[in-house]
Amino acid sequence: MSNLSIPPFMTVQLISYHISPSKLTIIDLFDKPLHTCISTGFQQQKIAITKKDQKNQVLEINNVLITHPDMFIQGPVVIHGVSGPFASFKFHQQITQLPICAANRSDVSRGIAGAKIDLTKNNVEWATLVKFLNTTGFAPFATGLHTVLDGVFKEHPNLRSLTNWSVYRLKYPAN
Repeated sequence: MSNLSIPPFMTVQLISYHISPSKLTIIDLFDKPLHTCISTGFQQQKIAITKKDQKNQVLEINNVLITHPDMFIQGPVVIHGVSGPFASFKFHQQITQLPICAANRSDVSRGIAGAKIDLTKNNVEWATLVKFLNTTGFAPFATGLHTVLDGVFKEHPNLRSLTNWSVYRLKYPAN
């Protein structure tokens, strides 16, 4: 999926769809049942665990392989690298939820219980994180993530934790 190209106005939607308000390490994800739905930061849409093979360390979300599990973990933030986006932009420039999340199934929809954790840019070194992603093949996604973080924090002021699935070698079209 290294040739994926999305229009600039869809950046916020794509990034938000790749953020969950739950801290989910790869171990946490393997502990969840197949077809567990996970809330995202995009209009109450959910993503799902669609393939799970713990023996071979293969896990897919929305049929997209997690290629770089637990590539960044700091406090309440986890970042995984994925081979492509969780949404298709081939025919419609919109994000659609998988049918398995429409039914009543296992659901991860809230952050970690307990004391409120402030995820402001000062508490998690977002500049360091973006720099790290830039050096590991996730530069365009890191740039997009950096540009939408203020909006994510504004829209979700009680965010206690965050998992992000960064798309490897995402490309934005030239203006």
